Amino acid sequence: MRRILSVFLTMFLLAACAQEISGIDPPTDIFFYPSGLRMSPSGRTLFVTNGNSDLRFNGSTLLALDADRLHLMAADPLTYTACRVDPQAGDEFLCDLDTDLVRSAVRLGSYAGHIAVLPAPEGSTMAYRLLISVRADPSLTFVDVYEDENHQVTCLDCGDGCDATWPRDCRRSHRLEKGDGLPTDPYRIMVYEDMQYAVVTHLNSPYLTVVDYAMDPPVISQVYDANMTVNYNGYVGSYDAVPGPDAWPTFYVSNSYAPEIAWFRWQYSPENDQDLLLNVGSIYLQSPYGPFESGSELRGMAFSGDGTRLYAAVRYPPVLVTFDVSVDDQGRTRLTPIGTIEVSSQPALVQVQKDALGIEQVFVTSFPEGEVLVMDPARGTWVQRIPVGTGPHEFLFPPADRFPGFYVVNFAEGTISLVSYDGPAWRRIGRFGMPRQIGKD
Repeated sequence: MRRILSVFLTMFLLAACAQEISGIDPPTDIFFYPSGLRMSPSGRTLFVTNGNSDLRFNGSTLLALDADRLHLMAADPLTYTACRVDPQAGDEFLCDLDTDLVRSAVRLGSYAGHIAVLPAPEGSTMAYRLLISVRADPSLTFVDVYEDENHQVTCLDCGDGCDATWPRDCRRSHRLEKGDGLPTDPYRIMVYEDMQYAVVTHLNSPYLTVVDYAMDPPVISQVYDANMTVNYNGYVGSYDAVPGPDAWPTFYVSNSYAPEIAWFRWQYSPENDQDLLLNVGSIYLQSPYGPFESGSELRGMAFSGDGTRLYAAVRYPPVLVTFDVSVDDQGRTRLTPIGTIEVSSQPALVQVQKDALGIEQVFVTSFPEGEVLVMDPARGTWVQRIPVGTGPHEFLFPPADRFPGFYVVNFAEGTISLVSYDGPAWRRIGRFGMPRQIGKD
């Protein structure tokens, strides 16, 4: 009997230490359908999710790139064996991912996407946590990040420890899944640091998931039906979520399948001893602000620095809508459309940033055109169309002392472009990764 128990114990331990997944293990030296992009709090690590959208491999990956080395390679690329002159652009560089650039990696479920940074639990030795949306599982996967005294990543741990050989996986202990109440297609993540909540949108369903990360491990505290409009084909989804400038903790959500923005407020409920979401307003775009009655889809949103303007990208028809943001006598937020401007086809994500002179500019990605467009909001005109690569998606602006520009993942070609600000204009200076064409390899 003792021997039988010993055999079962051994089998259990082996099962706990190994996770055999059929198929080809994902590589750690290329980008394949890169989707998410996030800088570490110190600015020394750039995190990238590879979505594995063609399911070539048996999972996605999260890569931790040494941002210091990336910037050194970009500054003098031809001194590195991994870099060369870009054959498609003679005044730009093209660099592979060498072993010194990729500091750590873990395997995730397929269709990994958006990344959010969460603080470390109290009393923990980790530096911080990452929360990642994974659509294929579906799951919200959290990864514990450990750093050395120089803020360089030493380990990404999501249940497999720091010493396991590749591939290192994210275990059930580090995933919030359907059994925890998670709806399908988790997409973008908005973090409320003061309240220690993360709000997750769902691309193909009308729900908002609230993750309470004050708990360790994090838990789903609410799944809220956003009650947004269903389009004429019966589809509805929540795309982007952005915090508002209101005195109340309010945030705004765009409808994936309709020209609609809804906004929500946190309200403490003594009966539930919990912060609850309240739907406090919405706007549905109609003429004369464009042919929005059918087929229109909202995408990314961003507020101006002073909170008086909201910019929202509409996929069909391709326009950027500017809203005046005001508060009525009863303290209720009002969004009033005050202008539209045509944009390249299928605009997606929107950001507002100041240039070197402190002047705000609005940046919008166009996936099929391979561009990031730059608008001067004071004049309401586009000032530049920046070619960045095939299928741009997530982009971010690192601290200016790290890099004077922005990075953008090119989902459809498997690269990251670096775009620098050279005086009055932006230009791509080079790419990391091996460019590929979908279906050509």
